Amino acid sequence: NDLWEINNNASLINSNIKIYNRYGQLVYEFSCNKSGWDGKFNSNDLPSEDYWFVLTKANGKIAKGHFALKR
Repeated sequence: NDLWEINNNASLINSNIKIYNRYGQLVYEFSCNKSGWDGKFNSNDLPSEDYWFVLTKANGKIAKGHFALKR
């Protein structure tokens, strides 16, 4: 029932987030005005490991980071 999302995303309207696994495969993409990511790919739970995200703001600026998914 947990979701990964950016806190205080009200300031990120019209922004986009892409989440990648350690091999660089895109596993999820969503806009900041929608719910976050539930840790699934094609309705299957992904394993506990590190994932990377790219946040593209409406003004074109990009922020990158990573997080660990724990089950």
